[in-house]
Order: sequence, then C-alpha cells, then structure tokens
Amino acid sequence: MDKSSILFWGELPPKTLTGISVSNNLTLKILRDSGFNIERIEEYTWNKNSVGKILGLISNFWNILRILNKKKIDIFYFNFSLSTFGIIKLLAIIPFIKLLSKKTKKISHLHRGDFSVYMKKSINKFLASLCLRFIDELVVLSPVFKEEIQNFFDEIEIAVLHNTSSLEDKYEKGNKQYIKNFVCISNYIRTKGIKNLIDVFGKEELKNFSLDIYGSTYEKQFYNQLIENKSQNVKFNDKIERKEIANILKTHDCLILPSWNEGQPIIILEAMSLGIPIIATKIGDVPNMLGEEYKFLAEPKDSGSLQEAIIMFDNCPLKSEISDYLYKRYQLNYSNKLHKDQVIRIFKNKETN
Repeated sequence: MDKSSILFWGELPPKTLTGISVSNNLTLKILRDSGFNIERIEEYTWNKNSVGKILGLISNFWNILRILNKKKIDIFYFNFSLSTFGIIKLLAIIPFIKLLSKKTKKISHLHRGDFSVYMKKSINKFLASLCLRFIDELVVLSPVFKEEIQNFFDEIEIAVLHNTSSLEDKYEKGNKQYIKNFVCISNYIRTKGIKNLIDVFGKEELKNFSLDIYGSTYEKQFYNQLIENKSQNVKFNDKIERKEIANILKTHDCLILPSWNEGQPIIILEAMSLGIPIIATKIGDVPNMLGEEYKFLAEPKDSGSLQEAIIMFDNCPLKSEISDYLYKRYQLNYSNKLHKDQVIRIFKNKETN
C-alpha cells in the first residue's frame, strides 16, 4: 500500500523564525519520520510589501496547482490566518483545491489565541465562516481555544495539539546562583511588548538587574526607537539559531515574555523543559500552561504590572522550586512523546476517513 501524501504550505525556518515556523518544521519531521510522503511549499512574504505579497500568493497558487495536477495528494496541510489578507489568501486557494482534488482532506492549523477578539468584527466573522466551510479539520493549541471557536462554529471538526519543546533532552537539574540576569527571546515587534519591558528595566528599582533581548528585527523604525530609549542594563542581540537557545536560557535566571498576544508560545515550553523560571503576561494559553497557582504573571500592556511580577520573582526565596514545578508540569502536559502521538493521531485519522 502506498504511503499517504501530504502537501504542506506555510512558513519554515530558517527563512522565517517564529513560533509558527518552528512548530511547522517539527510537525513535518514527525510526519516524515512516520512514513508520510511530504511535499512542501514554503511561504516567505513577511518582509515583502503589498506587491511582493501578491506576487508571492500567485507563485504559491501556481505551485499548489502544479503539484495537485502532478501527484495524488491525500492531505493538504496549512496554517489558518487571523488577518484580513491572510483569510482572503486562503479563500483564493482552498476552493480550487476542493474543486480540483475532491478527495484531498484539508487540515488547517491555528496557532493564535485571539480568535474571540478577531470575531468581534462582522467582516472577520463572515470571512472566517466562509473559509472554515472548505476545511475538513481545524487544529488548535488548547481545549480553551477549541471551546471558543465552537461558540461561533459548532459544526467544524476541531483537534487539539499542544506545542512542545525541542530542548527537553538538555534538562540539567541543579541549583545555580541567582545574579538578577533576565532574558527575553522574541522578535522586535511592537505587539511583543518589548517597549514595556524596556521601560521597566529603566526604572530605579531595577538598576541592578540586567536584561538580554534576542530576536529578529521585523519593524526597523520600532527597533530604532527601542535603541534610543533603552537603559544601560539592557543589551540588544541579533536573532539566534535554535541550537543556541538552550545555552542562552541556562545562563540566565529567568525568561520574560511580555507579549500582548500569543497562542501557546514555544519559547515558554522550551524554558519549562529546561526548568527555567518564567515571567509572562496573561494572554492566550499562557495562564493554563503555567498553572493556576503560578504567581509571576502580569497584565499585557501594563509596565507597572510587569515590574511587580519581576520584583515578586526577585523576592522569592525558593527559585529552585519554581524550576522543579515548571519542569514537571512540562513533562506531564507538553512532552515530545505526547506531542508526537497526537500529531500522528490527527493525520492518521484523516488519512483513513
């Protein structure tokens, strides 16, 4: 019996370094190692202007049609977008796939956690509803997100697939000296809350703390504004390779993620898998990831709340217990094995239906 074939369309590293691209890459590796035949069309338009994005869409459209005409594709796997252009892009392609290859199952992966916010606008609700009609199964990051979507669309088939960490084999238990050095691994984008973080570390109360930020510059003007306003205890660094993340996390006391919007951040799971303490904002699935009893959470867009969380962590006498708690929670809910089993279950189920 021939192996089932999957056509993947989406962002991948190293051209695009985001949580979504990392998740895409891991999923493809699991599927390839499990015996699926993979065809892939990489999308790379994040740094393009409007004309470039349209030309990219035309190129993607042509390549998808070319592969469908050339080969039998059992599953078309792609990311679900929550932007007007992204939804329109999907609507320009997916109906043609249904028309040209009726037996091809369409699985779409939603990596964001702000579906309810997106649906507040009537036009968004209309476009999302239209797009979901052409999808056989939607994959989301959390049962919370599944419930939110079902409140709007109860007919769509939804599967839950937690993210995971590629660093869990690098965990090293042990107490280390606390030296008040923090790290943020996030692209330099306004909605990542970097400005709030810069403001906090410029306060007198944190003058003896240090902060390293690593990431790609997606918004040059915003990055230049950050440079002008940062204090001496903050250091900006370029993007890093995935293989470097473990060492960087281990050489810092705590990861800070001050985002305004997230789904289920992979960098948080990577820190959990290493037993690295975390300070984050109460967005997306982050509160569920860290647990109800986790204290070091701040309100998004609130520098004062973020500063309180940092001071609270600084005053916590049992930081090794935080590390143990996060590591155990990761193993219980987000391990590589759990993730791999669920990926295979989702695609095998769609393969036979």
